[in-house]
Amino acid sequence: MKKRLTLLLVTFAIGAFAQKVKTYSESASSYFIKYPEYAFSYKFLEYKTQIDISNTKMIVKSDGKPISETSINENNFTKIRNDSKESYLRIGNLEKTTKSGSGVLDATIKIGDLIADSKMYKSGTAWENKYRISVFLEVPLHITFKDSFSGELVKEDTLNIKYENLNFSDKVYAKDEMRKLKETDFPTLSEAQEASKAYFTKEASNITMAIFDALIGQNQIAGSWNAFNEKYSITHDNTGTLFVEFFKDKKNEKFAEYNTKTEQLKQLAKDIASIAYKDKYIPKEKLTQIQPLSDYYENEIKLTTNEDVLLALKRNLFISYFITDEFEKAALLVNDIKINPRLNSNIPLIKKLGEDKASFEKEKAHSSATYTSKLSYILK
Repeated sequence: MKKRLTLLLVTFAIGAFAQKVKTYSESASSYFIKYPEYAFSYKFLEYKTQIDISNTKMIVKSDGKPISETSINENNFTKIRNDSKESYLRIGNLEKTTKSGSGVLDATIKIGDLIADSKMYKSGTAWENKYRISVFLEVPLHITFKDSFSGELVKEDTLNIKYENLNFSDKVYAKDEMRKLKETDFPTLSEAQEASKAYFTKEASNITMAIFDALIGQNQIAGSWNAFNEKYSITHDNTGTLFVEFFKDKKNEKFAEYNTKTEQLKQLAKDIASIAYKDKYIPKEKLTQIQPLSDYYENEIKLTTNEDVLLALKRNLFISYFITDEFEKAALLVNDIKINPRLNSNIPLIKKLGEDKASFEKEKAHSSATYTSKLSYILK
């Protein structure tokens, strides 16, 4: 009898482990502190930028074959260069200045040879003979950071910007004609190539002037620059879409307990997002309230063996780690939470975010005071 009872208990335990537990997801988003990949030295409090187009050429091609080449040294670009809105090209968390000397970082943004080109591709279904034209513009930037006082080279970097199709079309005078060109179906590859060549040949000089006016005069480099500058800045950033996990069986007391804790996590994430978006800072008080939830999930994970329950708890724990900047712990869960990286581009970056934070914490005593000032401003 005792042996039979033991067998029944073992069978029950195996069944409980194998039991399918139904869950559902609710999407949410929040904010976190994003640390710089590289922080400038304590020597610098201010920065000054200069755009250098002294050796820049605009090369217009069609299907890879050169049509025209224009040097930016020509007089008609002088005003564009002198009037450029360089003040929008920020450097890390340093403050902008017009001065030189001690405490100032000089940033020179040298624009390399720009290339406007097109390529042909087959469009429509496999059996249709339809060809279209895709246009693109490449803008290479080489950046040097120097100590304004000593002239010493601090760092070099590069940024390659690529504008395609509509983003390129918006930067030329004959934008409607370019849009029409790229939206036209051609019956053969050669006809598409001829149409591309005819357009770029006719508009080569206009394209050149318009592009430099847009990129330099109207400072349309700034959009790509701001993303590039993030690696030198400490800031708060959106987490992207997060998936908070709840249990469907609300009659089960344990699952109801899980859901109560998870509802708290979701609300705290929402509160942080609202304050960060409106008031531009992350409230420490809300982060402190998430910590007990992390402790709770950690403990519950140790006590369960059901795969569905584990997955749900680990996803929620990952979220709590992410929001509170515990990136190293979050990185250990990335493979377990089974979230497609396409649903949140930050997930594959968690390890890198952790490395940047650890590096910043290690070197912050040697970093510009503007970084700690910014951190105090966005985390309070």
